[in-house]
Amino acid sequence: MAMHENSYSTGASNVQSHSSPRVRICGTMHLQRASTILIKMCAVWCLRVHLIWGHETPTDFDKIISSVHTRSEANRATDVKHWVLDPSTSINDIQGSMLPATIAVLFCNCNATAVSEANNFLEEAFANKSTLWWKSTFSASSAHQSPLGPIVNYSFSGSPLEVAKLVRAFSMFHSQSRFVAAGLVAPLSSKAEAGLSEFFFQYLVAETMYFPHENQRSVWTQYQSENIDTVRQTSCFLAASTLATDVAYATRKLPDGTAVHRTAKLWEMFVTEWLKERALNGLFVELASTGYWARTWPCLFNLHDIPPPTSQVHRRAKMMIDIAMVEAELASIAGVRAGQKSRAKKGGFGHHEGLGHNMYSSVTPWLYGTDPATFAPMQRVVAQDAGLYRMSNVSVLIHTLGASPETGGVYVMRNRMIGQVAKRDVSSCSEARCKETLRPYPCTCVQDVDPSSPVPHITYLNASQGGSRQVHVIARDPAYSLGGVVFSPNDAFSANTQQRWTGLVFANAAHTAVGLPHLTGEKWALIDQEVRRVYGGLVPYTIFQSYHQ
Repeated sequence: MAMHENSYSTGASNVQSHSSPRVRICGTMHLQRASTILIKMCAVWCLRVHLIWGHETPTDFDKIISSVHTRSEANRATDVKHWVLDPSTSINDIQGSMLPATIAVLFCNCNATAVSEANNFLEEAFANKSTLWWKSTFSASSAHQSPLGPIVNYSFSGSPLEVAKLVRAFSMFHSQSRFVAAGLVAPLSSKAEAGLSEFFFQYLVAETMYFPHENQRSVWTQYQSENIDTVRQTSCFLAASTLATDVAYATRKLPDGTAVHRTAKLWEMFVTEWLKERALNGLFVELASTGYWARTWPCLFNLHDIPPPTSQVHRRAKMMIDIAMVEAELASIAGVRAGQKSRAKKGGFGHHEGLGHNMYSSVTPWLYGTDPATFAPMQRVVAQDAGLYRMSNVSVLIHTLGASPETGGVYVMRNRMIGQVAKRDVSSCSEARCKETLRPYPCTCVQDVDPSSPVPHITYLNASQGGSRQVHVIARDPAYSLGGVVFSPNDAFSANTQQRWTGLVFANAAHTAVGLPHLTGEKWALIDQEVRRVYGGLVPYTIFQSYHQ
C-alpha cells in the first residue's frame, strides 16, 4: 500500500504551476531545532500545506493573523471571568465546576475574595485525606497496597481523570512557579500547597509501585487507554518537576529508590520524546474522539503552558499542538469534524454528540476569535480560558482564507494514524470473535505477551519498525467531506483507533451526514475524491441531519 504520510494534496495532483503573480505560502512544516535536536517534519510527516490566495501580500497575512490573535486574547480575558465559584458545591464533587473555576480565579487574580474562596476549596479538598479526591484517586481493593491503602487494579490514575486539571492548579500556582514569581497569577495558600504537595508525592509513589519504570519504557507502550495514560504520564512529569523545586520533597525517595528530582528528569525525557514521536507519526490513537479529547487535550495545554518557554517540552508541545490544529482544520467542514471518529461516545452517531463533541468544534472558535454562537461548541476546558496557547498561524490563514482556492477548495488529505499493534502483541482470535466483528476466520486479535512488566499493555509500531500502516483519508469538496481509514485487514490495530464511525458529512446548516459504523477490521475502504468503496461484512449506515437540537 502506498503511503503518503500526512501529505496534503489538491485534488488528484499537487499544484505545481506558479506562473501567476499571486502570493503562495507553502507551509512545509517541520519541528525546528532550538538547541539540540532538529526534527524535519517534511521528512516524516510531509504535511505540505499549499495555501494559495488572491492578491494578499505578506503584510495582509500578518494583519489577518494579528487580528485573530487580538480577538482571541480579548475573548480569553472576558471568558476567564465567567468561571464562578459556587461555595455551596460539595468538595467531593470531583467532576463539578469548582476545580476549573478555582483555576480560572487564581489565573485571573481579579478578585481577592474569590482567590481566598478558591484556596479554601483546595485546602478542604486536599489537607484532609478522607475526602473523595484522595479516596477515589487511591481506591480500595484487596489486590494491591499503597502507602495510603489498597489501590484498585492499576487504575488510580484513571479515577479521577481530573488530575490533569489538578496538576495545573498545583504547578501553575505553586509558590516556586514562574507565574507566581512574576506576579502574573495568585499563589496557592500555604495550607493548599501543603495538601497538594503531599497528594502529588503520594501520586508519584503509587505510579512508581504499580507502573514500575514507566518513564524509562517506550513511549509507544499503552497500558490503559490513551487518555488515561496521557493524564498519568504528563501529571507525573509536572508534579515531579514542581516537587523538585521544594526542598522538603526534592530529595525524598520513591519506592524504586529514585529521588523526586531525578524522577522529574526521567519524566522530562519521556515527555519530550513522547511529544516528538506523536507529532511525527500521527498525533493520536483516539483521533477525533467525541468525549476523550477533553481528557487528553488539557494535558497538551499543560505541557505548553507550564514549562518555561525556553524548555524543550514547551517548544515541542507548541509544535505538536500546531500540527494537530492544522490537521483538524483541514479535516473539518462548516465548523464540525469530518472523517474518522475514534472512540465516539454512545456510538458517536445518531445524535448531536456525533458531530459536535470533539476538540475542533469545542475549542477552535475561541482560538480563532470567532463568535461562539456561529458554531456549536459542546465542551469547554479551563486550560483554554486560563491558558496561553495561541492558534497556529497556518491554521489561522487556512481558516480565514480557505484551503486550496486554486482548485476551488477540492483536495485529498492522507495522514498516518497511530494504532497498529506490534507483532509481538498480535494473536489469533477465536472463531466466535471473528464472527462477532464480521471478519472471516481466522482473524487477528491483540494480546499482551510481555513477561517483563507486571502491568498488562500493548505496544504500537514505531517509526523504526515502519510505523503504523493505517491511513486516515479525507476527500474534501466545498459541499462535503468524505472520510475513512485505509488499512490492511491482515494487520492488527487497537480498537480505540477505529471505533466508532466514519463517513460523509455535508456542509449544509444541519450538517447532514451518512455514517458507517466501523469497528476494527471488519470493514476497509478505498477512498478518493468522490469515491468510497467499503468492503467486508455487512455495511449498515445511518443518515443523520438534525445536528442543531
